[in-house]
Amino acid sequence: MDILLAVLLLINTLVIGETPISQQDMRQFGQHMEPFYAAAGHPTDTSNTSLHELPYTYWGATVWSGRCTNQVYLSDRFADPGHPFYATAMWKYVLAHEWAHVAQGSQCWENEAEAQLIALSVLADAGEMDAVYTTLEWMLALSAPQDVQQQLNLPEKEERYYQVVNITQLEAVQMLLKDDDGIFDLRSGRLDARQLWSLLHDLMAAAQLAGFDGAH
Repeated sequence: MDILLAVLLLINTLVIGETPISQQDMRQFGQHMEPFYAAAGHPTDTSNTSLHELPYTYWGATVWSGRCTNQVYLSDRFADPGHPFYATAMWKYVLAHEWAHVAQGSQCWENEAEAQLIALSVLADAGEMDAVYTTLEWMLALSAPQDVQQQLNLPEKEERYYQVVNITQLEAVQMLLKDDDGIFDLRSGRLDARQLWSLLHDLMAAAQLAGFDGAH
């Protein structure tokens, strides 16, 4: 797993560039993504999405009213150069995650792992690989022990952020690695995540091969 994290960090530096965020960017991204949620069997509504001031620990939020409504917020700190993931594709994953909660409806409460899985799957299906790689790197880095993090040479602001966040973000990755075919029966419906499942297993194989070659 440590080798996989290093591979993802390298990919991140090669393929991910600056990503501007505006209301129009979010609207266009939502319109681009909706067909992929529908094709996955988890239709969502991205039409009521906006930048909003949120508590420090919130990157995004979905308003609850007996179910997750389509009122979705992205933290306005993503437009702040001081944010750890400013000018990266992380905002796309955050919105994809919140739109997955919208798709879950009344099933969204305490259903984070499945929202992570849906978000990563539809991003992969949509070809948004910059967001997929950034998110996998983030999930793995949050779960890495401190001595591993010290080997990553993360930017100082990212390292400070990881030090204060103690939640585990590997649930979706663990579901993918333990599964046999990439097809899941979720509380909110069936999900064909074979493309994402295949990607993660290919990354694992590449990481293991790189480790083997490095040892020799």
